[in-house]
Amino acid sequence: MKLEKGKTKISIEDKLATDLLELIKNKHKSLIRLGNSELIMLFWHIGNKLNKYFESIEGIELEKSVIKSISTRLAAKYGSFFFERDLKKMKLFVDLFPELSEIKQFVYFVSWRHILLLLQISDWNERRFFLSYKIKHGLSVKDLRRKISIGIYEKSNLGKAWKKKGKPPIGEIPKKTINCLKIPPISFELIIRNDKALDNVFKKPILFPFCKLTKPSNGFSKKSKKSIKTQDQLFEEIVEEIEKYRRDLNTWLNTHFNFLFWELGNRINQKILNNDGNNHTKAIIQNTSFLLEKKYGRNFSEKQLNASVKFANQFQDIGIVSRIAYLISWDHILLLLPLKEIEAVLFYARLTAIKGLSAENLRKQIVKKVYEQSPGAKKTEQALLNSLKNPMTETTIVKKGNSIEEGTIVNYEFDDIHNNLVVQNIFKNSFFINFVTSDQ
Repeated sequence: MKLEKGKTKISIEDKLATDLLELIKNKHKSLIRLGNSELIMLFWHIGNKLNKYFESIEGIELEKSVIKSISTRLAAKYGSFFFERDLKKMKLFVDLFPELSEIKQFVYFVSWRHILLLLQISDWNERRFFLSYKIKHGLSVKDLRRKISIGIYEKSNLGKAWKKKGKPPIGEIPKKTINCLKIPPISFELIIRNDKALDNVFKKPILFPFCKLTKPSNGFSKKSKKSIKTQDQLFEEIVEEIEKYRRDLNTWLNTHFNFLFWELGNRINQKILNNDGNNHTKAIIQNTSFLLEKKYGRNFSEKQLNASVKFANQFQDIGIVSRIAYLISWDHILLLLPLKEIEAVLFYARLTAIKGLSAENLRKQIVKKVYEQSPGAKKTEQALLNSLKNPMTETTIVKKGNSIEEGTIVNYEFDDIHNNLVVQNIFKNSFFINFVTSDQ
């Protein structure tokens, strides 16, 4: 089957490849948004802790000394995101955007580099004008800087209105005014179209310090006898914030990435069945993978697509897929696909997550038949399997104006091992790093 369009009909491969490329593109954007947004939230929380600490001490010189000391220790532990100048910018970020609820409105649609540019604007209204303008028009950092430099705010109706009225001094804007001047709502479709302007936090030269930031550490540093006790407490609070960020981000990135492969397999199955292409499945997957590899590399080879199809076929229940995707990496999933029993897959996924097994060590456990030799393992996993297929649900009631809307929250029980979960560095997943550093 050749890779070309017919005169009157587009081939199944072309239709399928177009569909899958759109899925991959959207997932790629989601991972970039997640990486960027969680990094910004981390920086805000660190800035907030610094500000609260400095409220209890007096003297600019002492503040400078503390920031210098803390930054030296953090940079040694986590890399170049935490130099002295960076901590000062985190403090300023909280000073200029003090409301966490406001941060959550725009955190998915800007990068830290955009925020650094906005922090240079002293006027409260102008800063929020350009934040909204960036979101609405999807500006890159370069384009946003140019818009600021040519003075479009002063030329806007909002800028002219404030100029006539007189700008209130910084820090003296009433809280009621702040609450009334929220960032204008932007449609999700508009955001997606303009996502190309969002920096990719995984790309070089950001990649190296970002990898270090997500790398599992050996716990807190030992306290220095010479340091001030409260300063040590501040350092440990910031480290705890970073460690929580690291755990959560590694887990969510891994889960989203695994779901991508499951969704690919699911889409392929649907497309082939809808087009009655069962007799040509092998050729369709082969040709489709050729088109996908041109864009995203070896992640989407024929072998990987076949594995995705098998993954989707074997695990059609979303609860079971969620469990597996949450606990282990795609490298581990590839080793578990040949297993015939779902209970065995769940057992080895749990074992991998608790003991932090590498793919090679997981292979050894499977060869040793640890599942078969563990008394009660099958019964335990069958009970879990039943809870995954029949998850607990909660009914929520939300009042909107005069109407009442009901919603359902599905709760898959992951808490039984969460506290004992060994978080693996997502950058050790060779498939992931190839995916997130590629062009959008």
